[in-house]
Amino acid sequence: MTLIIADIINSILQALVFIILPNYCVKDKYKNKSGSVILAVILVWLGLQIVMKFLGNSSISIIMSHLVPFVIVLMFYRRDKISVTISYSILYLVGGLSALISSKLYWAFIQPMLPKVYTELGLVVFIYGINYILFLLILMNKKIFYKLYRVIKSRNISIIFLVLLTVLLDLLLSFDKIVNWSDDPMYRGYVFTIIVLAFVGATLYFASIEKRSREIRNLNDALEERIKELNKIKHDYGAQIS
Repeated sequence: MTLIIADIINSILQALVFIILPNYCVKDKYKNKSGSVILAVILVWLGLQIVMKFLGNSSISIIMSHLVPFVIVLMFYRRDKISVTISYSILYLVGGLSALISSKLYWAFIQPMLPKVYTELGLVVFIYGINYILFLLILMNKKIFYKLYRVIKSRNISIIFLVLLTVLLDLLLSFDKIVNWSDDPMYRGYVFTIIVLAFVGATLYFASIEKRSREIRNLNDALEERIKELNKIKHDYGAQIS
C-alpha cells in the first residue's frame, strides 16, 4: 500500500513537470491557459496510471511511460513541436538518470544494510524521496531550467541526438529489467522488437521535424539577407534623391 501511494504521488509530480515546464518553454503565442494546463496534467497522470495498471513495473512499461506522456504533451503543443521535444527530452533524461542512479545505489549499498522489514520504507525514502525532491526543485526553479533549455537550443544540438539519448536511457532501464526479471527468450525478443521499432520510429519522426526546422531557419536567414539588401537600396535611393 505504501508503494502504491508513493507511486501515485510520483506520477502526479511527473505529470506536473511534463506539462508546466514545456508550457514555460514554448513561444508565448503557443502557451496554454491554466484550464488547458490542468487538463493536460490530468491526462498525463491518467496515462501514467493506465500504463502502470496494465503493464506493471515491466520493461515495456518503461517505454510506454516515456511515449504516452510525450504524445499527450505534443497534442497540447503541436504548433511548437521543437520546443516541446527539447524540453520534454531534458526532463525525461534528468528524471530517468536520477531514478536509475538512485535505484542502483539503493540496491547495491543501502538495502543490504537495512532489516527486511524496512525494505519498503527504504524504497520510499531513498528512491521515491529523491525523485520528489528533484521534481519539486525543477518546478520551483523554472527560470533556471529555461536557461538550460535556451543554452541547448541555441547551441544547435541535434534534436535527434537528444531524443536518441532518451531512447538509450529506455534501453538501459529495460535491459536491466529483462536481465533481472525474465528468462523467457520469447518475452525478451518481444521487448527488444518494441524497442527497435520505437527507436526507428523516433529517429524517422524527429529527422523529419529537424529537416523542416532547418528549412525554416534557412528561409528566415534568406529573408533577413533580402531585407538588408532592400534597406540598403532604399538608403542609396534616398541619398540619390537628396
